[in-house]
Amino acid sequence: MLMNCIYWNIRGLDSPGKKRILKSIIMSDNLDILLIQETKLESVHPSLLLNSCFKPYIFLANSATGSMGGIMTLWKNSKFDLISSLATHHSIIAVLRIIGTNESIYIINVYAPHKVIDTIKMLHCISNLLDHIHIPFKIIAGNFNMITNLAEKRGGIQKLDKDSKDFFTTIENLNLIDIPTNNGTFTWNNRRGGDQKFASQLDRFLLSEATYLTSLETEARILPQAGSDHWPISHDSNFQWS
Repeated sequence: MLMNCIYWNIRGLDSPGKKRILKSIIMSDNLDILLIQETKLESVHPSLLLNSCFKPYIFLANSATGSMGGIMTLWKNSKFDLISSLATHHSIIAVLRIIGTNESIYIINVYAPHKVIDTIKMLHCISNLLDHIHIPFKIIAGNFNMITNLAEKRGGIQKLDKDSKDFFTTIENLNLIDIPTNNGTFTWNNRRGGDQKFASQLDRFLLSEATYLTSLETEARILPQAGSDHWPISHDSNFQWS
């Protein structure tokens, strides 16, 4: 089964311009799953997604606090049935059954906090969740607000925070596969020039070993920047489900 998943820290879904950009992304890709972070919406009414390009999709969303946060997960209803879900302040978890198979896939849409102490707590929470989940097929994706090594950072202080070290350890301990983007490294920049320009790989796809090994091929790529300081990231896989 071919599957295309895109995630994007959209930095606000409350403007007509952002909605148009999002619709163009959906219509230009054969999109199966869409993971959005930082909607900045205190509520997401179904009318927001009544446009024809959204009709094949079902969504889950959690609310922003004022203009901070907000996460949305959409999936194509012809490919997946929702089995269960859980929303926290920093993630949306959805268990989707792949229609026509006996398999389900566990998807965590992540929008990490900015404070080191809070990101460490989030990592521990994700670790505990995955340790108790027996579904082998897992995708964890989104804006982690952390790097795993200094090669993922340009500019600024060349030092790893404790949350970055914990992030690397968490990926290792959970046997997750960090899928590199094939057309660049940095997924965020501060939109400044010269010595004041900083860039980092804050966004990524993490796959469980079973998910990675079930795919005949897998590829991640950075899409053109579209009105945010984060780039959308697309992940394509050709899964051989039982």
